[in-house]
Amino acid sequence: MRGLCVVVLTLGLTLPGLASGSAGGPTKKRCHVVVKKVHGKKKHVRVCTKPKAKPKPSAIRRIDVGGYKLAIECRGSGKPTVVLDSGFNTSRGAWSAVQRRMMVAMRVCTYDRAGIGQSGARPAGAAPTTARIVDELHTLLDRAHEPRPYVLGGWSIGGFDVRYYTKRYPDEVAGLLLVDATPPSFLPNDLSAESETMIVGDAARELEPAPSLGARPLVVLTHGIPTADEARWLAEQKRVTRTSSNSMLVRANGAGHEIPQQRPGLVGVALKVLVGSVRRAEPLPACATLRGLPSYGGTCLDPSAHQRRTWAKTRKLGRSAGSS
Repeated sequence: MRGLCVVVLTLGLTLPGLASGSAGGPTKKRCHVVVKKVHGKKKHVRVCTKPKAKPKPSAIRRIDVGGYKLAIECRGSGKPTVVLDSGFNTSRGAWSAVQRRMMVAMRVCTYDRAGIGQSGARPAGAAPTTARIVDELHTLLDRAHEPRPYVLGGWSIGGFDVRYYTKRYPDEVAGLLLVDATPPSFLPNDLSAESETMIVGDAARELEPAPSLGARPLVVLTHGIPTADEARWLAEQKRVTRTSSNSMLVRANGAGHEIPQQRPGLVGVALKVLVGSVRRAEPLPACATLRGLPSYGGTCLDPSAHQRRTWAKTRKLGRSAGSS
């Protein structure tokens, strides 16, 4: 058709319930006029485009801890902050399923130890002792401005690390989650793999005998598929569980050592119980009263009905000592 005027417009419609723009705020359309040929005739056409949305800020930060940077990923909100440490030669990705589940209810941070994942390597000559690893985490959390005290969680050798952190910085730890944590008696003097080396002998000796945790809430998860040295492993898990008068031991039915990946829901239940105890300043519930535990593949192994009585007694003695 002759005399047809073509106008090209980009319509900016906002549907109910949908916000316009990106996470960084609304963006404005940019319009300009171009000359196009329509049926052999030049026409002025107004063209509008919308600039690309600004990318959302990353939850992953790389923070200098003394000439090298460690990667930390924190998601969610609320106090206390939960900090999770991974197994040997394993990145923070081991906790990804747990972090996704729990970030809607609490603030959960995972991190990569030096030389693992997105973290830089230590300078040459810096011995990777457990004391250094724990001090690196302490510096990382401080410079990341994560408020204390924390609920610390550790899987495998990470469980050994957070126990040592608690010994080194007791006032910074409000609660502990040990997920198939490696007992000191199961460790050699050092561990070595392609991406990570750890010198653990001195720290292992410092954790024997196991230091008392008083009434600090403690949840211990252990694997459900028996191993060759199962009796000794379970005896060690029970011994660690009893270092706190406010604790429980749970078996992850049908799971091997990789509990965070195989039973993230069970780990989530444990974190909810721990964080709830810290927030309310109350003892953990008796393990047998956790009705949802079996649906996530958990079975109570250690009686914990005594804990309320012991916890209350400890609190009373603490208040009496403080007022004298």
